[in-house]
Amino acid sequence: MYKNQFLRRLVFVAVLFFVYFPLNAAQGVLWGAEDIRVVKTQWFDIIYPPESEQSAAILSEKADDIYYEIAGLYGHEPQVRMPVVLSPYVEECNAYFTNGPYNRIVIYDAAVIDDLAVFSEDLLSLFRHELTHAYTFNLKNGFWKFIGNVFGDPVGPSLFTVSSGLAEGATMTSEASSGEGRLNSEFSMHIVKQAKLEKEFPEYDDVQGGSTVFPYGSFYYFNGAFNQWLQKKYGYEKYSYWWYLLVNGANFPSGAFKKAFGIELNKAWKQFEYDLYVPSIDDNPLNTGYVTDFFTGTDQFSSKNLAGPLYQSLSASKEGTLWVEKKQNGVFYNGKKIFSRLNVDTAKLSADGRIIAVTYFDTKSPAVLRKVKLYDTQTKKTINVEGSGYADATVICKRNMYYLVSMGFSSSKKWIDVKELEFTENGKKINVRNKQKIDMALNTTPSYFVDLDNYKGGMAYVKKEGLNYSIVVTEVGKSEIQEYKLPYEKMVIRDLSLSVGSN
Repeated sequence: MYKNQFLRRLVFVAVLFFVYFPLNAAQGVLWGAEDIRVVKTQWFDIIYPPESEQSAAILSEKADDIYYEIAGLYGHEPQVRMPVVLSPYVEECNAYFTNGPYNRIVIYDAAVIDDLAVFSEDLLSLFRHELTHAYTFNLKNGFWKFIGNVFGDPVGPSLFTVSSGLAEGATMTSEASSGEGRLNSEFSMHIVKQAKLEKEFPEYDDVQGGSTVFPYGSFYYFNGAFNQWLQKKYGYEKYSYWWYLLVNGANFPSGAFKKAFGIELNKAWKQFEYDLYVPSIDDNPLNTGYVTDFFTGTDQFSSKNLAGPLYQSLSASKEGTLWVEKKQNGVFYNGKKIFSRLNVDTAKLSADGRIIAVTYFDTKSPAVLRKVKLYDTQTKKTINVEGSGYADATVICKRNMYYLVSMGFSSSKKWIDVKELEFTENGKKINVRNKQKIDMALNTTPSYFVDLDNYKGGMAYVKKEGLNYSIVVTEVGKSEIQEYKLPYEKMVIRDLSLSVGSN
């Protein structure tokens, strides 16, 4: 019997090896770096270029403690040493854990905005997320540790037993354990709650892979909320045992779930849906009588709302409305497509409607860069803005002068970048000149810049300090500010705009 069991395991390992082997690829996240440095901790080798020195110092101080915190939740010791690579050259905030061909974490050391702006310490929280992946995928028994040492770290049952949804469910709960993260953000949890309100809650199997329709990251939120429910209802000991069974191939997900929790997986999912709290409100705000449909102007729902994800980065001027349709890579002004641009992130319209500032991702470089182009609606000309590392670029008009304002960033450093736009050749040409750089403190992010049409000095923006948000009104090019604190604790702002008529 033992001989047959060993042969079965050997065949399984051989299959895993041949499945995994063709998938390897080198990833040059430090392309172009000439002075790569390493700082060692008990469990990590943190690899970084000079630009990420401050981030490396922050991470090296706390990395081991975070590892022990995660291990304490799961009831096991830390599993493996691994390298952590910090890359400031990819200007799109993200991170990943991979075990092919060996365990490692890569963090794109860039500014955190939008969906990931849910942490008081951005870098450490991103690291915690990826380290949870590393920890859960390495809950191996002695046999699979030996196989990993021989054939490579990814060779193991988890290739077949752990779905994307399950993997992200564990990391989302790890984010939330400190009271922060997306599971503690109503912007993220709205997706899950709205599904229950509309009686369109998915089955467990429906949210185990990447979403093919909007909202694309929904499998993060459904699995995160479910995994958090499991931990609270059954405790971390049973939750950790479930992962141990999956990683070591004792059962496939449903069988391992029944063995760990004593209940069938689909029944637990239904109980989770039942227990999920949603407010006692109508699923359709049009039924309240307080709002009207944008397209019909009445309380009658328009089918065009189903295309809502197409209308992104909305802004308006006295001349009309601007938005981005990312599927078409198009920028639309007053309903007409005026130009195309690959990988547009935001498009903002000046208050007089003349200049459009477009922030986009340049994927033609060895590393992804965040750049800005300007579009003059009068001359129909495009102006390139030199450099990269810009976010949320906006054109501000002040006493017939134009300024390009954005958040500039490099690694963990952030600032408000102000450039002056000079019109020459009777307004046919625009020169872009650097004017001012206002540095921000660590973990302070300026975003959602808006033109105030000469009201109180010219512009406003949202300031995030840790997890505290405020609205700042300031004059372009000056540091004097008027700051408005928010009326509720933990209140979050995810956009800012101006009503031209009412200021």
